[in-house]
Amino acid sequence: MRKIHMTKLLISAWMLMVGFAVQAQVYTEFNMTGKKPAGVQYTQSGMDLNKMDKHQYGYMTVYTPKQELKAPKRAEPGEVTLTFNLVYDPAVFMPPFAGVTIINENYKNSAMWMGEDIVTATVPTGTYDFAVKFESMEKSDQYWVIHEQVEVTEDATFTLSAEEATNHISFVNYGPDGNVLKHALWGGEFDEETGEPIILEEGDVEVTSICNAVYLKGVGCLASGSNMVTGAWPEELRTAPFSEYYVNDVSDRYLFTQSRTCSPGPEVWYVSYFSTDDVKAGVLENNPEDYVLCQENYQFSPHGQGEPGYGAAITVYNLVDGKLSNWGTQSFGGIAPKQGDTYSIDVYNSIPFENPNDEGLNLLVGNQFTDYYGLVYDEWSGEEYYDIAGKTIAAPYAIENGQQVFHNIGHFNSYGVPSGKTGTLTGNGIRQQVLPSPVAFTYPAEERLGTFGDNCPINAVNVLSFYNEYQGDVMSFGNNYVGRYGESRLCDDAEVTLTFKFNGEEIEDPANWSPNGKGTWEFTVTNTNIVVDGLQGENKTVVYFDQTNEESTCPGIEMLHFRSEAGITDRFATAADGTMEFMGGAFKFNYYPDFWDGAYDECQPMEVTVEYSPYGEENWRALAVEEVPELFQMPGWGYFYRASLADVTGKATQGWFDVRFKLQDEVGNWQEQVVSPAFRIDDLISTAVEDVAAAVDVREVARYSVDGRQLSAPQPGLNIIRMSDGTSRKVWVK
Repeated sequence: MRKIHMTKLLISAWMLMVGFAVQAQVYTEFNMTGKKPAGVQYTQSGMDLNKMDKHQYGYMTVYTPKQELKAPKRAEPGEVTLTFNLVYDPAVFMPPFAGVTIINENYKNSAMWMGEDIVTATVPTGTYDFAVKFESMEKSDQYWVIHEQVEVTEDATFTLSAEEATNHISFVNYGPDGNVLKHALWGGEFDEETGEPIILEEGDVEVTSICNAVYLKGVGCLASGSNMVTGAWPEELRTAPFSEYYVNDVSDRYLFTQSRTCSPGPEVWYVSYFSTDDVKAGVLENNPEDYVLCQENYQFSPHGQGEPGYGAAITVYNLVDGKLSNWGTQSFGGIAPKQGDTYSIDVYNSIPFENPNDEGLNLLVGNQFTDYYGLVYDEWSGEEYYDIAGKTIAAPYAIENGQQVFHNIGHFNSYGVPSGKTGTLTGNGIRQQVLPSPVAFTYPAEERLGTFGDNCPINAVNVLSFYNEYQGDVMSFGNNYVGRYGESRLCDDAEVTLTFKFNGEEIEDPANWSPNGKGTWEFTVTNTNIVVDGLQGENKTVVYFDQTNEESTCPGIEMLHFRSEAGITDRFATAADGTMEFMGGAFKFNYYPDFWDGAYDECQPMEVTVEYSPYGEENWRALAVEEVPELFQMPGWGYFYRASLADVTGKATQGWFDVRFKLQDEVGNWQEQVVSPAFRIDDLISTAVEDVAAAVDVREVARYSVDGRQLSAPQPGLNIIRMSDGTSRKVWVK
């Protein structure tokens, strides 16, 4: 039986990103010297820039989504055709690549720019706002022209001119010491021997990442974009005064926001947030007294420990109305040599809890830990650069009343929860949200008693089955590994093996196979990129799904953690000290053909069985579980379950125990998942005397590799040993 390394399997003509209908961004890099700061190699933005169009404007490199030339859509009954004349000075402004956004509380569309400054779109009759962004070629300043509450009942033509945007909004970004954060000072000269820029004065930061987002309150994000500033600059540009706003006279229905993440290196970050509310002109400043130091630590995965270099990044979730989110933007740090199995970063946040409207949180910050890098070929320059190949995204957090509070959103850390027809309106209609996170999985930093990465994750599996007129029947399987503290372990992709059966028959060569109609599927996926407390870890998940039954769902787990009275931990002195909590359900994927997208926005009950065993022995015993109805939450999470560890008995290697989940929906679809190791009980550690006594008549009868091959001798890596008493053990051989 052939095993393949992969994390997502799609039986269809094209990849569907479930619920990831994020607003297409324009990304800009600023570098005047043409040199990166000495000693630090910065990655790209995390986007696949080879799939974007590249434009050069002096020291700015602008990447825009590739445009496809399409014939204009003819108006159907009840629709009208809108024409927009875009007026701007091409010597001052870039072309308006994003075109004109047409939006109201239930609808969002664009009249795309295709090389001409007259653009059109066909929309239903109604009342809309029209918005266009003109971006300057000098500093990437954004000139927004918005015409509000325009009623359209017939074909019409409108003019949007950059000259309307006369209200200037600028930003001043202070560091924790009260001084304005600056890049290094460059006088315009280069060293004749090395070619490096001659630095006249060192700066506070080496990279500044800027994320702009414009919101229509009660609706969502109009547009967002990100920029990365690196290198040394002349005095007037050292504070990175880029991407400032110029706005026409608009109502307080609109918010113009900017977040900044600045870093002197991969281990220190400064994060700030600015929002206009009803002020549409003036200077916005952060308050240095608002800074709160958030210190995070991370354990490299086994795969990452074998790769050179590490780095850090920040994901910023812009929120409005307290619940809505549209975008996570990354600001990547430098590649530095590894100094052991773990590393830590310091993040200073000057983000107040309340926004100007007292609507709750306005920004969440998620730290990213780079586990390993990979070389990427840049088609534009013909050069190779290092970009992140494996990473872990920590649960995002907010600063609430001066305290760091994690809002655990599991494998949705990159984009937010696809929530069907609730949440924030995105580019093609599907809505997303970050908050509210599950109450029981929201926790202050002081309750996190362990290290990100030092635990065996669950697999929050996605199984999709739907039909659309373009693809026909679509079947997709995807892994999402989530650690004990809500960290999304994308670093595990390199060490995952997947096998599957169709209608009970094992598929030996999936790359050259396609199903003949619908059927039943059984997926087996194993992740061995795990070390916990020095023990080799493993998550093995088996999923059965009947594609022929329209009532089929995907029973699964979304969250898992263990608690003591002190906080969140998987290590306890006695069994009575520990409690296990998890969320999940029988999730049904609903496809919305009007949006070309869908979401797991429906959850049904499932049958739940939980068992435990001493680590590696597969000697399973039942663990009583109760559902807590008042903690049910959708979209995204499902039912809440709790189990006391007080009845756990037996002795185990180093006190560690495995957990097995068996889940089944009402029509026979099921999942079985083993988390190994899952929790430790110190007073149940097997002693050397006990081990010897138990092993008097027990011997090894067979040894296997992780892919099921019988071994004649120990081999490096994970070995599975079958014993004469019927038990099995997992041994890591160096």
